Amino acid sequence: MSTDDWRSPAAYDYAQDLDHPAFAWEFLRRNPGYREAFDANPIHDDRGADGPASDWGLRFMADPARQAADTPVFWHPDELPTVIPVTAASAATATPPVPLAEWPGEIVKRHAADGVHILIRSDRTSHQIWLLDPSGKAVSVSALIPLDATAPQKTDALLCLWRFVTRRRCRAHPSSRRRIDRLVATLRALDARMAGASYRTIAETLFGPKRVAAEPWKTAPVRDTVIRIVRAGFALKRGGYRRLLRTPWHA
Repeated sequence: MSTDDWRSPAAYDYAQDLDHPAFAWEFLRRNPGYREAFDANPIHDDRGADGPASDWGLRFMADPARQAADTPVFWHPDELPTVIPVTAASAATATPPVPLAEWPGEIVKRHAADGVHILIRSDRTSHQIWLLDPSGKAVSVSALIPLDATAPQKTDALLCLWRFVTRRRCRAHPSSRRRIDRLVATLRALDARMAGASYRTIAETLFGPKRVAAEPWKTAPVRDTVIRIVRAGFALKRGGYRRLLRTPWHA
């Protein structure tokens, strides 16, 4: 992203359809520490569950130069409650399998020491599956949902996946436009500050020169608002993005 892109709302059009995990990636990829870690740890080196990616809440390192819509991002199952662990179904309950190749959407697979991690993406739909015991052949699978604090989110994610596979659609939870606008504004403010823009310049760009000029700058409420947004952006970039992973999109 160019340092001047933050001035243009159109540069953030891609973010209008992002969910919380995708926004989490957008903040993480702006972290200089993560960028250094990515350069030092090629993707193919991260086969272990406790590899370099786990330090950032990821299962595999992803290229920080690419936006959420342009690269598969696998979050660590311990960080993202909606990751669905699956295993081969027992013979007594097995039904005719639906080969993965026949599932809809873009399918990305990553083989690792702990199984196969699968990401299925189609338009606004994204599902992450963790196949614990891959057999190398088409079999029916069962989801493993632990009865813990993540059970409601995993159950919702499983139902959405089932609808997507069987009906080629998933009715997403209604998202809050206000929440999306706030996250997009936070991304813009963060990019602006990282590019060296002053708080006043950020305020003029986000809220308009007239509003900024209407009051003395040092005591203007809009100044406090911009400082708060910028601080939130830096907090999300430094590690707060993990909270987005655990927050239901419809909450």
